[in-house]
Amino acid sequence: MVLSRGLSQLVSCFNGRFLAAVGVCLVIAAGLKGHQFVYSGVPALSLVKSVTFYLLLVTIEFLLGAWLMSGLHHRASRLLAAVVFFFFWDVALWMALTGRSSCACLGDLKVNPWWAVGFDSAVLLGLMLLRADGPETTIRSHPLRFCSFLVLASSLAVPGAVTMACFAREDLGKHPLRYDPTVNNVKLVVKERLPTAEDLMARVARGADTDLTVDADLKESFLRCKPNWRRHQGEPRRCSMIMEVIASGMPVRCCWVKTWDGYVLVRDDPWHRSRNYWIGGLVFGIVGSALLFWGSRRRTVSCPVFP
Repeated sequence: MVLSRGLSQLVSCFNGRFLAAVGVCLVIAAGLKGHQFVYSGVPALSLVKSVTFYLLLVTIEFLLGAWLMSGLHHRASRLLAAVVFFFFWDVALWMALTGRSSCACLGDLKVNPWWAVGFDSAVLLGLMLLRADGPETTIRSHPLRFCSFLVLASSLAVPGAVTMACFAREDLGKHPLRYDPTVNNVKLVVKERLPTAEDLMARVARGADTDLTVDADLKESFLRCKPNWRRHQGEPRRCSMIMEVIASGMPVRCCWVKTWDGYVLVRDDPWHRSRNYWIGGLVFGIVGSALLFWGSRRRTVSCPVFP
């Protein structure tokens, strides 16, 4: 009798928390993919090469994870999760059989595809064993839970999507050096072993007859720039390559951006460019969560935010 009751409680706990745990895994995986996408671009191991499509996949994965965490419409959510993880299992199995070193499912973290196959198989088995007993948790029956999903998802998904979209858009136009004949067709010879960044930039500006400037936020960092010019000493080098050496010698991550008159060296840090979006999302999440908590306390019937 005691064993039967314990098994019943275990199954009940499993049914109530399994989808939420799967949602947490999806949210973590989407966050790691987004971090890799922002700082490294589309991974070479990914089957998706389109920047826009990869951005949509990461955003959808995050929203699906947040939806599973909310526990709403668990029957439909269970079916959708099964379809998604069957696709993940199929892709991971293909990567494992073709000898890929990583499945690229956790961003920069290297994960053997066979581990991904095992995890996806365990999730699919859990979804098969999941029982959909009890009343359906819907948006109408649990409006506060749905509002919580909207608040929490928006406070993280919107800044994340904007960050990835801005980086992808700027990434397409921030490396035109090797395609610009103005700086790519002109070669210079610098005989000094350790020239300063200011000297190199002045020579490129004169040789390519273009305007090179440094963003105001990088004035102090530019004084500490140490371009690695030892292996290029005395050799004719394209102006585009010299500009890349200057950017790589900066103490912070930088890139050259095309302007009307030439190029400007700007800070290439996604967090630096998008921190206002994340601060706004954090404020929105805190205020929205406080209002939802205040509204739930005023209700006569308890309505938990998450299962």
